[in-house]
Amino acid sequence: MTQRRIYQDKYPYFITYNTKNNYPFFADIKKAKLLYKIILISSKKKFFLSYIFSILNNHIHMLVKFLPAQAAVPALIETAATAGRGGKNKKKIKSKATASNGNYNISDLMHAVKSYYCHQLQNELNIFYSPWHSRFNFRIVNTQSRLHNTINYIKYNYKKHNLSKKYSKSPYQYIDKDKINELLV
Repeated sequence: MTQRRIYQDKYPYFITYNTKNNYPFFADIKKAKLLYKIILISSKKKFFLSYIFSILNNHIHMLVKFLPAQAAVPALIETAATAGRGGKNKKKIKSKATASNGNYNISDLMHAVKSYYCHQLQNELNIFYSPWHSRFNFRIVNTQSRLHNTINYIKYNYKKHNLSKKYSKSPYQYIDKDKINELLV
């Protein structure tokens, strides 16, 4: 069974994904730092806002929201105008923006994070296998009470798993308080 490809930009998504066999892959801070960096890079490339994420030893929680298509397309075109050399790159990126209308979905995002992470694991840490479980879970966070609960769950999940305080700080945890305050109306 394949996962459904849902696109909506009204509400944030709460995403959870695990390592294979729940192996404590991210107990190693180098691996966590690399994932932290890749999540932030992927957010720019796939046009989503990352509000909060937590990298635990064997799984990751994220609260993200896609930018509306009308906001993503001009951003893609602006990126194209300033990217690379000459009109060749500009044309490629611009046609991609027009074709997709900026409508990335959760599967696109997860593929970007997981595949880019595996690629960088090979390049930077000489690890030639994927740590990821093939599936991920997500929920649409469509009420204020669910939003509050989700943020607290992500922020304090390390305690539930009896993990050390290091999991409450960078690179294990990212919190954008300004973006979260905009959500919490």
